[in-house]
Amino acid sequence: MSNNESDSELNDGEYLYPAIDPSATDQSAPPASPVDRHFAEGNRLRDLGILASAALEYQEVIKLQPTHVGAHFNLGGIYLADGKFDDAIRHIREAARLQPNDYVVHVSLGQALMHRGAKDQAILCFRQAITLNPDAPEGHHMLGIALISRGQIDSASAALQEAIKHSPEDTGAYFDLGVVQAKQGLLNEAIENWRIMVRNHPEHARAHYELGKALNKIGEPEEALVHLREAIRINPRLANAYYQLGDLYSSRGQIDAAIAEYRHALSLESRNTRARNALGLTLRIKGQLDLAIEQWREALKIDPLFADAHHNLGAAMFLKGNTEMAMFELREAIRLDPEHVLAHFNLGVAHAQLGFYEAAIECWQQTVHMQPSFVRAHFNLGNAFYRTGQLKYALYEWQQALQIDPDMGWAHFNIGGTIRGRMDTKEIIAQYMNTLKLDPAVSVRAFAFAETMSA
Repeated sequence: MSNNESDSELNDGEYLYPAIDPSATDQSAPPASPVDRHFAEGNRLRDLGILASAALEYQEVIKLQPTHVGAHFNLGGIYLADGKFDDAIRHIREAARLQPNDYVVHVSLGQALMHRGAKDQAILCFRQAITLNPDAPEGHHMLGIALISRGQIDSASAALQEAIKHSPEDTGAYFDLGVVQAKQGLLNEAIENWRIMVRNHPEHARAHYELGKALNKIGEPEEALVHLREAIRINPRLANAYYQLGDLYSSRGQIDAAIAEYRHALSLESRNTRARNALGLTLRIKGQLDLAIEQWREALKIDPLFADAHHNLGAAMFLKGNTEMAMFELREAIRLDPEHVLAHFNLGVAHAQLGFYEAAIECWQQTVHMQPSFVRAHFNLGNAFYRTGQLKYALYEWQQALQIDPDMGWAHFNIGGTIRGRMDTKEIIAQYMNTLKLDPAVSVRAFAFAETMSA
């Protein structure tokens, strides 16, 4: 489920290395001119966090000396922090024009452009910074962040590894490299980098969150629980951490606890469609189907393109006996996500319920094509082929089901029933007795038929 998956993306303004001021002056010496006095006062106020007053001082510097690089640069930084991205870009770009060989100015201009959404221009700035100073980690780090945002994952990984090579203490790069590695499916490597991050920055909520999420995926729920709870302790408004806790509890069968966490996530972020979808699934498990349907419908109001919600709503409509609406929702899920295995499978179930076995066969063939180990799809295919008189194919699919799950009693039962007129009685009885051992649910039918055949 990819909806609302913002938690793995970088916050463009979150940098852990110290800001570098190319215009810094020796403030131990007394300012020699009005320009120097205003600039020094601006720096003092900025360091105290009094940014509005600092901006006035830098503006005064620029009035007196329009070519003052430091005033443009620092004023641009204040505008950037204040979300005034166009003003930030204008002043930092002027600093870059006045001092084109300063790599820090190009890094900062790239940052401002990233916030403005001009990612390609930002990448050019970061590359220029690297050209000017290839040994400085900031350009490599920011280039990695920008490349992540453009989906250039392998190049991002290389840039972030270069940042770490030049500055092993740049733990922010470890965090971002973990994000990249998770996208590459390298979860163990990502976990190692996030461990470095939380070791060096134990109060970094998102690092704990990403680490917990990854640990849960590799089957380490107890450690995952520790890090997810730590993320919430540090940032109680981190909605996706509650969502991940819900998933963890759900996977352990703690349905009430999962429901509580999903509801907490939604109390913080009501448009979190993944949490709504998951809440619907857990409510369905509790037998509260109408409440589950409400969650899926609400999720689709927020995101009509959410394939999983269409699928789950379709499956619920089928359980409610509304086969027409079920088929509509399942087809919509497939339209949005042609590789949605469960939507193909359940659409086949709906077709079979209506007696459209050829259509069901087509759905289940697509299912096993995408997921050859889907044992129920093979079993259902066998049933549909049997219903349409294609006994050879029916036997093949049931046998495929048994190769995946040798203990599937109903597959043994169906094979026995199909071959009873095609081979000797002893083999049929053996097939049914195997069913009796494997699946007590069919024992009465299996035993009764075996006894009749042996008479």
